[in-house]
Amino acid sequence: VFPNLIPFDEVWRTGANEATKITTLNDLTIRGSTLPKGTYSLWTRPGQDEWEIIFNSQHGQWGVDFFTAKANRDPTLDVLSLKVPVYQTDNNIEQFTVQFEAWGEVIELLLMWDHTIVVMPINKD
Repeated sequence: VFPNLIPFDEVWRTGANEATKITTLNDLTIRGSTLPKGTYSLWTRPGQDEWEIIFNSQHGQWGVDFFTAKANRDPTLDVLSLKVPVYQTDNNIEQFTVQFEAWGEVIELLLMWDHTIVVMPINKD
């Protein structure tokens, strides 16, 4: 089901309608790279074995361009882009879910849908 709705290797707005917005009040360290505190739109490039997670400094835009039906993202405004592995689960997650889990100093950003879970560990600076 998943690849039929969101094609692999194409940028996706990572949600429905408006691009998903994430705000952080602290600088974050994600896999050795820094994401400065601020507000970002969240984009992904789903793949079979890994997803690219993209934080873009533009936010508030509609997630898809009305004329091209492609992601309405200006890649020159990308602040941070990281690739993370994909995990498969036997559970069927019917609704796309963005969730944060805290484990001490580490926070995990989880993206879950269908039988797919993507986990990105984040450290507060």
